[in-house]
Amino acid sequence: MVCIQSVEEVGMDTKKIKPLTLALCTGFICASDYLLRMAFEQMHLPSYAGLGLIRLIQITAVIALVFGCEKTLHGIGLAKDHTLKGFQKGLLWSFLFGLTASAGFLVLKLSGINPFRLVRTWLPGNTMDRVFFFIAGGLIAPVAEELFFRGLVFGFLRQWGFLVALLLSTGIFVMIHPLSSGIPVPQIVGGLLFATCYEIEKSLWAPIVIHATGNMALFTLSLL
Repeated sequence: MVCIQSVEEVGMDTKKIKPLTLALCTGFICASDYLLRMAFEQMHLPSYAGLGLIRLIQITAVIALVFGCEKTLHGIGLAKDHTLKGFQKGLLWSFLFGLTASAGFLVLKLSGINPFRLVRTWLPGNTMDRVFFFIAGGLIAPVAEELFFRGLVFGFLRQWGFLVALLLSTGIFVMIHPLSSGIPVPQIVGGLLFATCYEIEKSLWAPIVIHATGNMALFTLSLL
């Protein structure tokens, strides 16, 4: 995803997200998800390859819609001048969170609790499907989800305060994911972490990097 403009070096202005922008993007995502899935099924495209293409189309369209409505990408944390710094901060947050998660896993293990049961993710059995799953779910989906849940939803809700935006955007993020039995720990922790990172760093690339590295780590652990 490429930012096409340069803006002044200021923090993200979450109040610039208009209701119309959010409505149009949400409507497009819902409609395209349904229509493109049907089209790709008719083409007999591998399911996770099709999912990756759907998310790429949605990323491109949402960016175009936001720029068309807002005349800037600054409100969704995609200021061109903040891209490199956002990547760097995202890597730092990922490293620190990895250390924290490892310590938590160790504590649970010593307490007689299997921590992998809390984060294990279902993976397809076919090798090629797994490759597409890692690409779509580990690299493309984090961009699409952060663009919508943090860039748009959190950004729009932020005008009512950080806590409201944090809790509501995380709740929607958790509900939109398929849930198995038990508490959806990865989704809850992820939603809270990504929104907090976005609030602090003012660049959407920071939570995108954390989200991508986190997904890849969960998928890899689920192979064990």
